Amino acid sequence: MRRVRDFSWRYPEWWSLALSAAAWMALGALGDSHRHGSDPVRWARWTASWLLMVVAMMVPLVTGSIHFTAIRSLWRRRHRAIAGFLAGFLGLWLLAGLAALGAAEVLDSLQWSRPVAAMAGFILAAAWQHAPARQRALVACHGSASLAPLGWQADRDCIRYGWTIGRRCLVACWAVMLAYLVAGHGLLLMAGVTGVVIVERYSRRPNRYAVSGALAALGAVVLYFSRGA
Repeated sequence: MRRVRDFSWRYPEWWSLALSAAAWMALGALGDSHRHGSDPVRWARWTASWLLMVVAMMVPLVTGSIHFTAIRSLWRRRHRAIAGFLAGFLGLWLLAGLAALGAAEVLDSLQWSRPVAAMAGFILAAAWQHAPARQRALVACHGSASLAPLGWQADRDCIRYGWTIGRRCLVACWAVMLAYLVAGHGLLLMAGVTGVVIVERYSRRPNRYAVSGALAALGAVVLYFSRGA
């Protein structure tokens, strides 16, 4: 019991990673059910699928910020602070998801070739790796913030910090998320994309050319298997 308490004290962000693992399992069970049903039902399922995807893929990228939020908060409200951070972070990504769904509806109406568009999306993501705006956003993803200790101000600061980190993360990752959405939901592809972005995020000196090559290779794999299907 003491070891569990000590672990929870040192790593209060543990349950956010458990939430991410649960999201992976939920996506596996959900499958492609979000593609079926009437428009309101499909929108609801797509939104749920999007949020699960963000929790699964993006939350592990911001564990440092989640840990910072916890340790800069009073002991008795650490987990409340983490919940506030996640509310702000996921709220920003929810708005981005609704915009992405609208764009997907337009593209579907144009009867575009999904494999070719997916390849183009991964090439765009590979090129975005070298954009100065992305590099600035990636560095800013590790930024800190001042958090009030008590009251509604503390909740506000945690939510605002989560929103800010979410915005920076969106700037850094929008292209690769768009490529994945265009390619179509699939756990294997999702795992590949997640692996690439996690390796980049936690490498001391990430090689942008290696990351770009990995993303382009994912696009080529999607194109190859889609045409062979």
